[in-house]
Amino acid sequence: QFETGLENFRRVANIYNTILSTPLAMLDQYYNNFKEFAASRPLKDLLTEAEGANFDPKSVEESEKYRNEIMERYEQMYQKTKERKTLMNYFENKITRAYFHVKELNDNDIANWHAYLDYWEAKTEASPEEYFTTVNLYERCLIACANYPEFWNRYANFVAKQNFKHAIQEARMIFERAVRIFTKRLPESYLEYALFEEANGNIRRARGLYYYVLQKLSPGLIEAVVNLANFERRQKCFSMACKAYDEAVSESEGGELAILAMNAAKFYVKTMKDVTKARQVFEEVLPKCTDDVDLWLAYTSMEESIPNPKYENVKELYERALSEGSISAQGKLVLAAHYLDFTNNNAPNIEDIRSIQHRFPNVSNSLCFREKRESVLAPPAAAQSQQQTYTNQTDQQYDNQAASTNTAAAAATPTQQQSATSEGTQAYTNQQADYYQQYGYGYQGYPQSGAAAYGYATQSWPTVQQ
Repeated sequence: QFETGLENFRRVANIYNTILSTPLAMLDQYYNNFKEFAASRPLKDLLTEAEGANFDPKSVEESEKYRNEIMERYEQMYQKTKERKTLMNYFENKITRAYFHVKELNDNDIANWHAYLDYWEAKTEASPEEYFTTVNLYERCLIACANYPEFWNRYANFVAKQNFKHAIQEARMIFERAVRIFTKRLPESYLEYALFEEANGNIRRARGLYYYVLQKLSPGLIEAVVNLANFERRQKCFSMACKAYDEAVSESEGGELAILAMNAAKFYVKTMKDVTKARQVFEEVLPKCTDDVDLWLAYTSMEESIPNPKYENVKELYERALSEGSISAQGKLVLAAHYLDFTNNNAPNIEDIRSIQHRFPNVSNSLCFREKRESVLAPPAAAQSQQQTYTNQTDQQYDNQAASTNTAAAAATPTQQQSATSEGTQAYTNQQADYYQQYGYGYQGYPQSGAAAYGYATQSWPTVQQ
């Protein structure tokens, strides 16, 4: 309206060109307004400066043909923008809070922002000219998600991988905004920033970020300790890596202590090739975490994995764990399952295997359905229901078979009675074998313990000298 009042109609046409290429909420209304404007103005007012300089129609037909081409171009622009707007509305309509608030966003909002960003990042990868659209979306996202380091980290990494001259510096500025203003009390942005600086050769800055987190922001943070140790390992500063683990283990307690000990022991075995030091870590920590099943399993797994492990040493370690009164009954079932697996593969005699089976007769049945470290070790309700149904059906089948056998027994000869008894015994044996196979007795595929999450798999330990 302002430009129309000044009768600068060519600029009005340029403004409509910008509007119709932007997915606005009132796009349809603006397009109708443009058509009214175009119908009321001569062709020269619809042209750009470059087009107007070369416009010289020879006839009315040529002028109308040129007008139709221009209107068709605007129509295609409008349809393309409308399609784009429809795709965006799928995400836009799910945004329940586009403004900042100290109250946390719900999971659906966070998932929607991630999906929205995924969509535009994919568009940018296919069409680099969409980069600024994606950047604008990130800036919108960070209004509502300013307190979420995951979005700052994602934004910086997205910018860093672009192929323009100052991409790294732009990404560094995003990290700085995060750690200095919006997430300065949250370690996640600092740790990602440290990885970014290391990847770009700024080793001193990366090390400083790690020490800032551990000394001032979150002392004893497991992720920061592990990341620092691995950072020093990559820089070949092995003494610094050992120092990071030793200081963290000496200052921690409880569950954090157990996790740090497992990571430290793995580092000493894999990187330093020092099994003795790894044993020392376990022996120092176990008296403080006697009830931590994962810690015991990590220790036994390490001992099993070294070259030529001594059977008696590993056996003694399992027995130590099972004798701890602070370990729960379910935790002992986990240990017993791994103990049984170890003896099956390594015991020189059957007595050790049978001893464990007698002490824990249902160990396989209790564990064969366990999938997660925190899950209940008993079979799931569905499995229990299936087992009970199977048992009831089997009992009813035996009752029916017994009644039928008793009815026929009176009229049968001794030879026939003996044959029937033999057949019934064999059927019972087959059904019991099916039952035991189905519900886990003798089952050797024991689930991995939580220690596997920290790398304590039998095949993962390197060959080292004892």
